[in-house]
Amino acid sequence: MRRALPGCGLKCPGSPASRITPMATSAPILLVEPDRLVRDRIVLALAGLDPSLDVILAADGVEALALAEWRPPRLVLLDLLLPRRSGLDVLRDLRARFGEQLPIIVISALGLREIVQRAIAAGASDFVVKPIDARLLVEKVRLALPQAGPARETA
Repeated sequence: MRRALPGCGLKCPGSPASRITPMATSAPILLVEPDRLVRDRIVLALAGLDPSLDVILAADGVEALALAEWRPPRLVLLDLLLPRRSGLDVLRDLRARFGEQLPIIVISALGLREIVQRAIAAGASDFVVKPIDARLLVEKVRLALPQAGPARETA
């Protein structure tokens, strides 16, 4: 699987992710999910919402932060259980870097009340429990996108 490279968006021949059209001029959606099958399912759901959405993928927390620096996202879909850096740490770092205007929807199999509360306290805009209901996720993304422009640095 080839990774997104500067200026060329996402290209993964044969993968459902390849259906997302790269749009170098628009702010992308950053999808941070270590499980390839879950990533592909989410990408397919997003393609159903708008085939022109630009989605960039990260499989771990370190990669997510690097991609967010490279191309500030307009929305983040973030798993909590990530290799190399926890989802909560990534969430806090994204909030510190981009402020409250960046919608961050946490997706996690950890749906316990205390986990959801910790994610919201760390800055999550919303929370979706796995297994993911694609229609629910798409609706949450649709509601978050109109208010989401490119992320901007905070002072």
